[in-house]
Amino acid sequence: MEHFSSLVDHCIVEDEKRQKCRYTVNSYNAAMVILQQRHIYSSEDISKFQLLIDRCCLVLRSMYKWDIATNYFHMLSSQHIAWFMESVGPLNNYSNQGFEALNRLMKRYLNTRTNKGGGRSKCKSKLRPIAYLFLQCLIWTFGVYKE
Repeated sequence: MEHFSSLVDHCIVEDEKRQKCRYTVNSYNAAMVILQQRHIYSSEDISKFQLLIDRCCLVLRSMYKWDIATNYFHMLSSQHIAWFMESVGPLNNYSNQGFEALNRLMKRYLNTRTNKGGGRSKCKSKLRPIAYLFLQCLIWTFGVYKE
């Protein structure tokens, strides 16, 4: 990622857009350097990380509106990752496979059991079936059903 700004220079012709993209890439890279630290994050590290991410997302949204609203940018911009950094420490100890598995489960559920995906439910809400799925997963994972 450290040479990505030179790729931006070669690929983007318009000067203003190139400057914004270069700024975004540099902010993102600096935030990722903080995120990849292997020691406990200080409050200054977390604040600097979130500030860099906020600047990056602000510039990207000014350029592309809401088209950048992917799952990962949502997790970064809504301070979910900063919360994880504060709560559990270095994220190098964890895998992204759990998030990917949950995303895959949610997609499959949404596409097969709601009206969006052709399910036979008369419910018009797309949020209710997903909330029901999450509650089932939480109850099963934490063993609440035993009580």
